[in-house]
Amino acid sequence: MKGGGGLLGRYDTQKFGCGVMVKCLLFAMVVLSVLNPAVLPSSIFQSKWTINQPVSIEEEPNFGVSNSDHTKLALRLLAKTKSQNEDETPTTEIILNKSKLIYNSANPRYNICSIEGDIRIVSNASTIFIVSPTPLNPNTTTWKIKPYPRKWESYCMSSITEMTIQQLTDANQTRSCDVNHDLPAVVFSTARFTGNLFHDYTDMIYPLFLATQRYNGEVKLVVEDYVSKCIEKYQPYLTRLSHYPIINIDTGSRVHCFSSAQVGLENPGPLGYKFENPQNDQAMQQFRRFIRESLYLERSEVEKGKKPRLLVLIRKNTRLIINEDDVMNLAKDVGFEVVTADEETTKDFPGIAHIVNSCDVLMGIHGAGLANMLYLPANGTVLQITPFGNLKWVGRFDYGDPPRGFGFRYVEYEITLDESTLIEKYPRDHPWLRVRRKGNFANYIMFKVLASWVGISQCMASERTFVAAVILFVAVFGFA
Repeated sequence: MKGGGGLLGRYDTQKFGCGVMVKCLLFAMVVLSVLNPAVLPSSIFQSKWTINQPVSIEEEPNFGVSNSDHTKLALRLLAKTKSQNEDETPTTEIILNKSKLIYNSANPRYNICSIEGDIRIVSNASTIFIVSPTPLNPNTTTWKIKPYPRKWESYCMSSITEMTIQQLTDANQTRSCDVNHDLPAVVFSTARFTGNLFHDYTDMIYPLFLATQRYNGEVKLVVEDYVSKCIEKYQPYLTRLSHYPIINIDTGSRVHCFSSAQVGLENPGPLGYKFENPQNDQAMQQFRRFIRESLYLERSEVEKGKKPRLLVLIRKNTRLIINEDDVMNLAKDVGFEVVTADEETTKDFPGIAHIVNSCDVLMGIHGAGLANMLYLPANGTVLQITPFGNLKWVGRFDYGDPPRGFGFRYVEYEITLDESTLIEKYPRDHPWLRVRRKGNFANYIMFKVLASWVGISQCMASERTFVAAVILFVAVFGFA
């Protein structure tokens, strides 16, 4: 089975007995009463949420034409971005007559090509022509690009179709236009759609938002590697980003002509968090507002004067909370109304968005489910449990930094060896457990190998850990 999203995403991880964590954090989090979140009716869990805005696809007549590694990224991406050699010239910009081409390969996360002029996108050929009577570049007339913003992962990019952007000096060198569009185009791929919420938002929805928001819907979306499930699932967003039918260039043989186009998408970081400028959260705030409006979520921010409502994400195969009943009872004892969402519930989109929006705190073990934080009201709280093995940086990278940009509060708890079921499988001095405490890359991989071999256990909270959790909570939220 595939694991959740983020740096632990594609691997199975061990099961945890998390009673200690819950007792520590939930008791501390009774302070959340100052947040006074609103409690919505339980009937929200029986509702099926539909948004009647079908995505239309521009029909193409058939003319008979036939048709890495997450972890290394975490440590090297930021360094690579900050240490970009100023002597390098990864951005090519050519402006001649009415034609303009900017090919930007400087960012380690993505490539983008912006074009203006006589642009001709040929369906079912993965080719874009730009017609200019004078050569745009003395060294080349051809550029290659894969329009998916995850270029550091070779295994991921191997499934993305490469597009060729070619400059022609004579319009007669290619076919004439079948369809002339008077709007700009944004060209992207949906080949890597897997239903993993973290990657859907990080690699597609947020990048599309950045690319199209300035057009207020007056833009054409051009899709390569078309995945219908992806387009259907995210129709509430796509119909707001563009008011026009989506163009599927995998089929047909039409030549679509534009005067401007962006090929590829910008991927600032996990869930849109921009590492090189963490204070620049304006776009993230706008994106959260865009989500709320697109899905018709009722709560824009946490209200005062009501009982706090906690949503616990429940997993059934990996990274389990073994003593779930104890967790639920403890949360209730310290003052929360508790609701749960299992993996099937989280797949019900956009229903899960309304459930999360009805809550004030989202709690879960590291994984793609935590990306549901995007549906929380402003000033909501994200509580992440990170696995044993000195892997706090993993959790912080994917789900610890983004909340600040979205206007959420963040609390984390790192599982200790005594709270992990690994202690039942291996002696305390076992080399694998000793090495994993160092938290380096090799041990991170070793941590993955152990995933399917662990047992189950429960834990008791110690007073020392309890006090530490209270201090952590006060430090994060500033409550005295």
